[in-house]
Amino acid sequence: MKQFLLCALGLMNGWNLANAQNTKDTTAITILVIGLDSTRFSSNVFKIDDLAYYNDVPESEVIKHYSDAILEVFDRINTTNIHIEIPDNKVVQDIFRSEWFVERVNRKGETFLAIDMNQEAFKHILEFLKSKKSDYLLVLNYYEIFKKKVPEKISYDLKTKHFLDFELFNSELKSLRQERHSFTSSNIEAHLNQYYYARFAKDMMYWISADRQGNDKLSLEENYLNFREKTIKESFGFGASLGVDSPYGLFGILASRYLNNSMEFSGGIGYGFSGFNVGIGIRNHFTNFSDEIKRFPIKPFIGIHYSYATGNTFRLGGEKDEDGNQLDPDDVSEHEILSDHSIHFTSGLRYVFQNQAVLLNAGYAFAFGNHDALYLSGKQSSFREKFANLFAKGGLQISFTYIYYINN
Repeated sequence: MKQFLLCALGLMNGWNLANAQNTKDTTAITILVIGLDSTRFSSNVFKIDDLAYYNDVPESEVIKHYSDAILEVFDRINTTNIHIEIPDNKVVQDIFRSEWFVERVNRKGETFLAIDMNQEAFKHILEFLKSKKSDYLLVLNYYEIFKKKVPEKISYDLKTKHFLDFELFNSELKSLRQERHSFTSSNIEAHLNQYYYARFAKDMMYWISADRQGNDKLSLEENYLNFREKTIKESFGFGASLGVDSPYGLFGILASRYLNNSMEFSGGIGYGFSGFNVGIGIRNHFTNFSDEIKRFPIKPFIGIHYSYATGNTFRLGGEKDEDGNQLDPDDVSEHEILSDHSIHFTSGLRYVFQNQAVLLNAGYAFAFGNHDALYLSGKQSSFREKFANLFAKGGLQISFTYIYYINN
C-alpha cells in the first residue's frame, strides 16, 4: 500500500510541476539531486550496528542505504517535463568538500547543516552545475535520527524523529530554500519511510514550481503557498463538524469545493438538540495576512451560512438502569425545540496540512423565528429551560471542522 502511495505521490509531483497555472516556462527541466555523504549522519537512539541489522545491510552501507532510499523517491518523479539526475557518489565527494559545510539556525531555533558558499565553493559547485546543464540543485546535507528521552530498552518500533537538512538552488546557484525537514516515524527501515521521503520530494516540487511558474508579483514564499494549496483548491473536500449552534447541528458531515482562488462553498447535514440540520454556505479565505502568519499554512476567513433545523423533542433529568428503564420518572422534564431557519455569520482560522484542513469557527446565528425551547411536561426547572434554550436556533456559534480533500 505504501509503495502504491509512493508512486502516486511521485506522479502527482511531476503533474503539478508540468501543469501548474500561471506558467512562465513549460520546457523540460533537469534537477540535480546530491545524496548524503557518509560523514553527515547521526543517531542518538540506534547504533550503527542496530541500523545495519534492521535494514539488513552491512554497517559500512547504512548511510548509503538511507541516502539511496531518498534518492529512489526522487528518481520516480521522472516525467516528460522533469528529469532527475543523480550523479555518482565518488564525483559528489570530490565536488562537495566536508569543510564547506557549516551549522546554521532556522526560524524555530534549530541547528542545521548548510553549505558555506564562499568564493571557492561557489566557483566549484557552479561549474559542476553548468557541466550537468541542470536547472536546479538539491543537496541533502545531513540526516539525523533523534529521540529526546532515550529509553533504557530500545525496541524495533520505537517512535523517533527524523531530520533531513537540505538546500535547494537554482541554475545560478541562488539559494531558494535551506532548512531542516522533519517527520516522526515508528519505522527504522529506510524503505518503510519512503512515504515520508515522498512528502519531502513533493514539497521540493512545490518550491521549484513557485520559482519557475509562480506569479512575478508575489514573493517566492507566497507562490509556494499557492502551489501547496493547489491540491486543495482543485479538489472536492469531505469532512465533519462539531460544535454549538453550527449550521450542521451538534455533529454533522459536509462536502466542500472551491469556487475560485479564495472562496469555498460547502453544504452538509447533521443532528443536534434542534433535530436534523441542513446547511449551505460560503467561506472566503484571506490571503493578505501578516508576515508572521504567512510562515505557516494558517489563514483567517469569514463566512456566511444558511441553516434549517427540523425541530426536536427531548427529555432532561431522571436516571435509568442498565436496561434503560426510568428509575426516577418524577425528575424527568420534556422539552421541544421548534423547527426554524437561521443565518450564520462566522469568522475563524484555517490550518492546512497536506490535503487536509482544520477550521476553528466562531460567530453568531440569527434565527428567523427566534423561538425559545418549549416546556412540555414533567418536572419544571428554570435551569433546564435555560439549558434547553441554549440549543434552540440562534445565538453564539463555536465549532470545529475537519476537511479531507480528495485529490483529482
